Amino acid sequence: MTALILRALVQIAQRPAFDPMTRAIWIFIVLVAPVLGAIAWFWLGPKEIEPTSRSR
Repeated sequence: MTALILRALVQIAQRPAFDPMTRAIWIFIVLVAPVLGAIAWFWLGPKEIEPTSRSR
């Protein structure tokens, strides 16, 4: 469980597109409710958009 929480915090801290308030809110959520906050981050947090390749 600790690894899940730490991984969520690291991902939040490293997200370059976040403004400081959004980052602070996510960190607060993970710290106040560690397990549920980390699960929420992985479930609801922003997803990476994978580039699609078109072969013709």
